[in-house]
Amino acid sequence: MEKSAKNPLFKTTNPMDSRRHFFRTVIPNPKSIFPLVGEQAVLCGGLTGLIVAGFETLVEAGYAPELAYFENGQLQSRRTYKNGQLDGEYLGYYENGSPERKGIYKKGLPEGEMIEYFPDQSIRMKALYRKGIPIAPTVYFYENGQPRLQLTFNEYGEKVLEEGFYLSGKAFSRINFENEREEGVANYYHENGQLKEIRTYLKGRLNGKRELFDENGKLLETEFYENGNKINN
Repeated sequence: MEKSAKNPLFKTTNPMDSRRHFFRTVIPNPKSIFPLVGEQAVLCGGLTGLIVAGFETLVEAGYAPELAYFENGQLQSRRTYKNGQLDGEYLGYYENGSPERKGIYKKGLPEGEMIEYFPDQSIRMKALYRKGIPIAPTVYFYENGQPRLQLTFNEYGEKVLEEGFYLSGKAFSRINFENEREEGVANYYHENGQLKEIRTYLKGRLNGKRELFDENGKLLETEFYENGNKINN
């Protein structure tokens, strides 16, 4: 049976920061992405009547376009529903009208390539879906085009590997996952390539030895954990 995959996106400089979410789940909750009311346009500046009238035919045919506008009247987002599910093109824009995100949904599930852009139109995120499941690593980028974070998924859409990178392109971290939780050995690196930290996880919690190293590879400290709690040694 196919399982949902959580796909975190972010826009900070920390390669491991995943606070920002675009495709929160395989089947998005419309109100969790944009504060729009289902099957109607939500607008600013008194434009509601004009837009609703323009989309009457689509709504009557079973499609329910949703539009959101910035206060200056510029289109902020556009997405279409069919039979109560996202179906069709999903678009988001910056206030100057340039694209901010785009993707396709079929029967409520992301399908094909999903892309987010920085304001300068360089790519911020790229993902590839088939029937709601990522079929290639999802990659988030720095504005210079270097990868920031790469997520690899299994056949069920569950994250199995998370790799972070410095702005220079050098490895920052490599973390294995099982059942959406950290599992086994996780390595963190200094930008010169030397190991910075080795952690051991069990079901998402630190468990076992944790080692910290300086930029020359010298061991600085060793700690021990059990079920997420540090053990005094």
